[in-house]
Amino acid sequence: MAYENMTYPFLVDRMLQRISDYDQTIDTREGSIAFNAIADTAMELAIAYVELNNVLNESFVATASRQYILMGCRQAGMDITQFEASHGIHEGVFNVPVPIGSRWNYDIYNFTVLEQITDPNWPTMYVYTMECETAGSEPNIVAGDLTPIDETPQGLTFSKVLGCLILGEDEATDEEMREIYQDFVDNSVSDGNVAQYRLWCNEYDGIGN
Repeated sequence: MAYENMTYPFLVDRMLQRISDYDQTIDTREGSIAFNAIADTAMELAIAYVELNNVLNESFVATASRQYILMGCRQAGMDITQFEASHGIHEGVFNVPVPIGSRWNYDIYNFTVLEQITDPNWPTMYVYTMECETAGSEPNIVAGDLTPIDETPQGLTFSKVLGCLILGEDEATDEEMREIYQDFVDNSVSDGNVAQYRLWCNEYDGIGN
């Protein structure tokens, strides 16, 4: 902290010392007129120094809180959406066709049907990709029977979510954001160099180094 020594006792002592330096006959003991005259000012100055120190810390990504880390990353030209939690893409299997966009439930998680795909393990069934409406990594291990939230398709007897095709990722922590920011500013990104390939990869969910 740049101003950690600027505490109320320190400021009071410094202000009282200046009074004594001017005239040693003035009573500066606690409760005296001189002491009471500067005590409130010293308290306000101490508060101001705390706020000033906070402003200083928030000016640098290394010491900033989350809001200002994001601002620093944005100012550096980074895509801050990479720090958001992502939605996992799951595989759902049904015995009848289901509408694209229909919603299904498993336990505390809801899923939206995206598109029909082919899975050789289920040649006689209807297989779809489904996006979990809950972002993050917790739903990645979900597997089990699905219940329709919308209208039940005619003839439905089998509906399951099998597993995760593209893992959902949790929101980046403050420390992770600082590391990505530092890597961004330490490595010039241009002309298809290694740093640019890493940046491209990290901008897509499920792709890393």
